Amino acid sequence: MAKEIDRVFASFVRGHMTVVVIVAVLTSAAFALIGLEFATMLGVIAGLAELIPYFGPFIGAVPAVAIALLTSKLMAVKVIVAVFIIQQLEGAVISPRILGNSVGLHPLTIIAALLAGGHLFGIVGMLLAVPLAAIVKILVAFIWEKLS
Repeated sequence: MAKEIDRVFASFVRGHMTVVVIVAVLTSAAFALIGLEFATMLGVIAGLAELIPYFGPFIGAVPAVAIALLTSKLMAVKVIVAVFIIQQLEGAVISPRILGNSVGLHPLTIIAALLAGGHLFGIVGMLLAVPLAAIVKILVAFIWEKLS
């Protein structure tokens, strides 16, 4: 059982890093498409900021919006729209599927665990929600197997 829990934690970290890379690539591509200077660097910053629950997307968007404002207000609006679309895609599709596959949970279970963890324990709850849900699944399966 301990090996299975260790595997889930390792898979969770790999899955989370995959989400970071995907968001960085999508953001870099979107920024390059709209003509924002330093698109790659700003995309990497946005991707790394994904590691921070709740505030990460905001923190990652601030430098991009600031640089866009140096160009024009229209560019800043384009950056905000691009970040908004990518964050919606990440929150609704990318994270639940990748984290779900990496820890063996259904995407709706991931969303429910994140909502419950955030509501009950705030940011720390959101950080721990997915691995704890996976551990609970392992424990329930172990107990179910022993009782059957």
